[in-house]
Amino acid sequence: MTCEQLEKVMIYQLKNIGKSDSEINIDTVLNTVLSDTDGYGPSSSKNIFEASILWTIKQSGTEQKSWPDDWLNLSVKKLATQLI
Repeated sequence: MTCEQLEKVMIYQLKNIGKSDSEINIDTVLNTVLSDTDGYGPSSSKNIFEASILWTIKQSGTEQKSWPDDWLNLSVKKLATQLI
């Protein structure tokens, strides 16, 4: 999986999981769309997004690097480059 492919998956997931009135693209900062206080119990948009991206990377057979602690403060592009 390439960074560009992962960016496309992230954008798709953000459009479906997150809440935003703005266009979502590679420069979107994740904390403007995701939250760990919405949803029900552990099913927040932040947790669902993270799990779906982890699953996508694993299913692609790509070795994943560790998620940065401050990943919600990163853009789609920056997070993708740190995960792949």
